[in-house]
Amino acid sequence: MTRLSARAYVRPLLAAGVLFFVAPSPLAAQQSVEAARALLTQERFVTPPPEVARLVTAPRQQNSTLAMPSPDKRHFLATHNEGLGINQKFGKPHVYLGGLQVDPRANRARQLTTRGLSAIEIVNAETGAKTRLEIPAGATASAPTWSPDGSSIAFLANTDDASHVYVADARSGASRRLSARAALPVLSTTLDWAPDGSAVYAVLVPEPRAAAPKQLAIADGPLVRMTTAGTKNKTPTYMSLLSSPYEKALLEYHATGQLARIETRGGAVRAVGAPAAITEVSASPDGRYVRVTVMQKPFSYLVPVSSFGTEEQLWSVDGRKVATLARRPLRENTASGGGDDSRAATDSGRRAIAWHPAGGLAFLMQDPAPSRARGASANMDTLDTASGDSARGPRRKDRLYVWNEPFDSASARAIVESDHRAAGFVFTTDGKWVVLSENASGVAHTYAVALDNPSTKRLIYRARGAQVGFTQGGFGGGNARGGPDDDGFYGNPGAVVLRQGAGGAQAALVSSDGRSLYLEGTRFDRNPQNTAPRMFVDRVELATGTKSRLFESDTAVYESSPLPLDDDFNRFVVSRETETVVPDQWLRDRATGKLVRLTENRDVTAEVTRLPRKLVQVTRADGFKFWVNVTLPQNYRAGTRLPGMFWFYPYEYADQDSYDRTRRSFNKHKFPTAGPRSMEIMATQGYAVIQPDAPVFGSPGRLNDNYVPDLRNNLAAVIDELDRQAIIDRSRLGLGGHSYGAFSTVNAMVNTPFFKAGIAGDGNYNRTLTPNGFQSERRDLWEARDTYLQMSPLLYADRLQGALLMYHSLEDQNTGTDPINSVKLLHALQGMGKTAALYMYPYEDHGPLIQETLLDQWGRWVAWLDLYVKNSGKSPTPADKPVTAGELVP
Repeated sequence: MTRLSARAYVRPLLAAGVLFFVAPSPLAAQQSVEAARALLTQERFVTPPPEVARLVTAPRQQNSTLAMPSPDKRHFLATHNEGLGINQKFGKPHVYLGGLQVDPRANRARQLTTRGLSAIEIVNAETGAKTRLEIPAGATASAPTWSPDGSSIAFLANTDDASHVYVADARSGASRRLSARAALPVLSTTLDWAPDGSAVYAVLVPEPRAAAPKQLAIADGPLVRMTTAGTKNKTPTYMSLLSSPYEKALLEYHATGQLARIETRGGAVRAVGAPAAITEVSASPDGRYVRVTVMQKPFSYLVPVSSFGTEEQLWSVDGRKVATLARRPLRENTASGGGDDSRAATDSGRRAIAWHPAGGLAFLMQDPAPSRARGASANMDTLDTASGDSARGPRRKDRLYVWNEPFDSASARAIVESDHRAAGFVFTTDGKWVVLSENASGVAHTYAVALDNPSTKRLIYRARGAQVGFTQGGFGGGNARGGPDDDGFYGNPGAVVLRQGAGGAQAALVSSDGRSLYLEGTRFDRNPQNTAPRMFVDRVELATGTKSRLFESDTAVYESSPLPLDDDFNRFVVSRETETVVPDQWLRDRATGKLVRLTENRDVTAEVTRLPRKLVQVTRADGFKFWVNVTLPQNYRAGTRLPGMFWFYPYEYADQDSYDRTRRSFNKHKFPTAGPRSMEIMATQGYAVIQPDAPVFGSPGRLNDNYVPDLRNNLAAVIDELDRQAIIDRSRLGLGGHSYGAFSTVNAMVNTPFFKAGIAGDGNYNRTLTPNGFQSERRDLWEARDTYLQMSPLLYADRLQGALLMYHSLEDQNTGTDPINSVKLLHALQGMGKTAALYMYPYEDHGPLIQETLLDQWGRWVAWLDLYVKNSGKSPTPADKPVTAGELVP
């Protein structure tokens, strides 16, 4: 919706004379009390100490990662963003429409206005030599895309008032605007090349364009919302939903664009079809068709745009609709999986539609579920979450179809059939094979089928406990975090290596002799604290499934993300790092072992990354064990007790084994990158920074019933252990967190006496405001009333101990963390005379991105912790008395 500024939330407090800072105590501080008060009450942006400001604003954007290989695999793109955002850009007028953020002046998605690429470099994969693309002065770039022959790169140039399509020469970097017609990257923010490179497809501002709808100066009626008796429609607490017929009309206006073909020579623009709310575009490899996905009415007041209905259509290049490929209806019951109608449409309809390399289309489709008899259990035909198969009843066949002209029901032909629902498929780069992946009762299967002999399935691997489907590293298996099966995790077969194929789609890389494909993955040791993970590449023969190891890294350096430069994996680009060496990408020759460095990344926050660190395992009084990361100031001397700052974010687990499985992928060689909001920066101010895992244990379906005691026991166990090791001064402790970590921070401050101060950002403090569930909690408020109330720190605000600093983004779009949470908690604390402050930041979403905001936060955090933690002196609260992990805290 078009939101009233959240400043309206705080006007009553301003009228009451509250300046977001309540009842500071007169404490001796490292900086004077007067100076700290002046800073904390300042209603303009402040800055932190210079050494902190340098770390926050460090030029991280100067480092690069090679991505998007050229079609011939000889070059990569390295992109650089602008660095931290600035108020001037984020503060430009924008509207919220069903979760979609739009810059109405520039006719584009707001993120293209606030965040863009300041540089795009073409990097030679042999030498590392760079060619910088020319981006127009005063513009940022987005959506860089290689032409099919690799000679050009198309991108969007985003200026203050418009976006235009540009094409750059890959040799010289010189660029030119293709057309004076402005683009409309609101729903579809990418570009697509014609397969012969003669044109670029883009969504443009329609010409002529209908007038923008106008809101009535005087309302002509109420806002109306109604429920349907007997229909349970549990949705998350979405922000910025559409709120009126006017906003529905405004969404249609901003989303409707004209698909166009723009010739690369001469810039002629040819409209393709009628204007529509286009979300995706893909040109066919033969250049004769375009797949277009269009957002459909009706629009909804209950869910965001991402849940609105869509229709995927096949158009001829002259804009004639040839066929409807798939329909996905409006999904209003998002909390329960979309409702019966939505599930039926996506469950048994065409899915995973892709271009066939030989022409036409391919798709998966499963047999419909049998009709449910009247009175039958509602879960009789529910899907098994692992396999997608019916949990009960007969097996439903799943099939891969090829679909050719004239694209009617009679022209689709099944070529592969399975008793299990496929997770997806890809063709090979030579267009002769298709690779499918599926899961049957927890066993992952990935197999290949020759298109000239589809009756025979060639097994690539079978592995219990491995995941299937598309993964970051490829297609098929891979289990980075790990499922319940240890053997499946440690025997991870890897993922099928992909690269761009015909029509721009991902395809499985095939060896030059056409006989093999490749798997890449990571092997984790059963003792990861001592032995680092090892990256591997395997070659698998398509005909026999015989596997041979081509490469495995050693454990002295962590290597990852191999990008092959040839079809036989003789040379590939790989990322290398250790806990003391910043990640860089290198060209590796597999035969000789020779390495050539291609990127020159720098450690821009060495003052943090080189700090001493400890990994500590602690045991709670109830026997549960978990790990804690501790970062210490430079030149720390053992036995020196420091003020401590906890920063945490709890997760829920069924038992100790479930928690332990998340530690299997620990990487001792991971470089400790420090972002602009990394709490480890506080170690440069003399604090021990403590980041505990903080697990919450509970039985399935009741994970949060032990939230409060587990929270208390976790923190007590960490304090006891770090006190025993003489690292912390337990009378000078602070804690904090963001989002669910903020929620847990305030819960800790009302349920324990351990902390002198807290920092809580973008949090929820009243679970009755999320009545349909939150985080991993699937019960609603009425099913778990006691748990919801016990986890609502607002209801126990009278028990808050310590000084609480809250910050909240005024435009927080996260489900469940409406800024009203912070406003009402401050109001409650004000009424009880507690020490608290609230800082609300303009233009920010869930998690600050703007430089002025970040510097201001750090300035106030340092002052707050110095006042209430570092220089607090001996505590008069029960924290003076050591509290052991086994003692119940009132």
